[in-house]
Amino acid sequence: MDYFIFGYYLESAAWGRNPSHAAALNRALTNFVLLPDKLGIKYALNFNLSFPSRDVPMVSAAITKALLGPDYMRTSDGSAPVFFLVNTMATWLKGLGGEQGAKAALNDMRNRVKAATGRDLYLVALLFNLSETEPVAHRLGFDAVSTYATALGSNGKSLSYGSCAALAQNAWRVEAKDGSGGFLPTVTLGWDYRPALRDPQEKKNRKPNPDWCQPATDEEWTRQIRGAINEAANNPRNDRFQSVVIYAWNESSEGGWIQPTLSEGVRRLKVIANAVGRHPTIPPFKLVWPTRIDPKTCPVGSSSISTTTADAGCKSANDSMTSAWPCPPGMQIAGEKLRKGPSEEGGKISLIWQERLCAPQGR
Repeated sequence: MDYFIFGYYLESAAWGRNPSHAAALNRALTNFVLLPDKLGIKYALNFNLSFPSRDVPMVSAAITKALLGPDYMRTSDGSAPVFFLVNTMATWLKGLGGEQGAKAALNDMRNRVKAATGRDLYLVALLFNLSETEPVAHRLGFDAVSTYATALGSNGKSLSYGSCAALAQNAWRVEAKDGSGGFLPTVTLGWDYRPALRDPQEKKNRKPNPDWCQPATDEEWTRQIRGAINEAANNPRNDRFQSVVIYAWNESSEGGWIQPTLSEGVRRLKVIANAVGRHPTIPPFKLVWPTRIDPKTCPVGSSSISTTTADAGCKSANDSMTSAWPCPPGMQIAGEKLRKGPSEEGGKISLIWQERLCAPQGR
């Protein structure tokens, strides 16, 4: 993978929103930015929620802050891709005062960020109903469009992954033929939000009785990924940014995920690596996570201790949610330690952290 598209939640109180809730949702992005070594992986922002015109300066400031760091993704001409999840456009346009207001807002963002960083923006709208929303997006000034995922209907039907893939491929072909700007094809690894309906709040916001895609084989995923790459490469309007979006890193309750899981391990990462033909040699590094060990029962002290020699009071953290966290494809566990440290919030609460050293296999 070249980069992550992080869902970003504007830390604004507009429309009665809670800024602290947004900050909590942005924690994954915050932690990623703080990583001292990202192994060459870049990132881009995706504004997940609509916002009013008065928040345009705040949006611009968030983009500017990201661009001032060294790890933001760039297009071939040095522009910075920024994504906006605008779905069917209606709510997003309403918040900005209609098409003219939205067009003015995008121009304002471009000008503010350019003045602060010297960088141009490459704006991407993540849409549904492409045939209806794509022309609007380009009228507003978006440089490219894409989709968050290939969603299905609400008939309670199970579709083969091949059928789901064919729906996406048809949308790619139509966009390539009739579109008027850049297009980033989306590979939907799966679609099944039935688990999300167990949450009463989610149930209020989603259509009942959804259709879903059956699980894919490795070969089906590989064909879909390679097809999307070819589609992006063969579109002459993608001269500035040839990119493919893969849904998604952690949409576990919607059926689309890449992240390692207890049931599959790193299967999906392996499929992506094989599909794109990339098998980089990654130097040894540490996976670090907070355990469930009570610091009072585990005498770690000021230094770290090996998990193999730790006292009985230090063994309770070996639960299924942490002990099975895998090293990346092509790597193996070379050592494990426990250490004491502050919580993620940096407060006074002390935690026991586990460090897993991953090293290339055969070393």
